[in-house]
Amino acid sequence: MLMTACSETCEPPVLAFLTKWARLCLLAGVLPRLQGRSVGLLVFAGEARLLAPLTRDSGAIELLATGVEPGGLTPGGSDIAAAIEEAL
Repeated sequence: MLMTACSETCEPPVLAFLTKWARLCLLAGVLPRLQGRSVGLLVFAGEARLLAPLTRDSGAIELLATGVEPGGLTPGGSDIAAAIEEAL
């Protein structure tokens, strides 16, 4: 399960950079190595949201990941525990 933060609690330039960096790592580094394996995607801020359940369709994960933006979830925050719980 891949997780990425979508909080607005960081300074906006820092958050935008981290979100773009995480997306680049996911699309260029992680997804190609996971071809044929099941991958899911969830985002988190003050709560966690499952964007894609486990699937072998890496194209769908890539498409969904490109739409992840800072501030895309409310409430704001950084509840990684909720993300881990949702992933399990």
